[in-house]
Amino acid sequence: MAAVRGYYDGKCVQLLDKLSVKKNQPVLVTVIDEQSQPQTAEVTRSNADTDTFRDALLTGRYVIPTDIDADTYIAELRSNDRV
Repeated sequence: MAAVRGYYDGKCVQLLDKLSVKKNQPVLVTVIDEQSQPQTAEVTRSNADTDTFRDALLTGRYVIPTDIDADTYIAELRSNDRV
């Protein structure tokens, strides 16, 4: 059993995470109660937008490589945060 994120676009459920599923494989869909979630504006996305965004996240296409060490950078930021 696997859990993936997704949303209902008014016609069908769109998955945001990649998942390997066989044709006609049974699935269990859980609908999250909107009252337990913060109220947000309705999201409608086309498949092209979703696929482009997902590909950018998975490939790191927009990540800018640097020679900065993250731990050193954070240590410098926090060096003067306490009196």
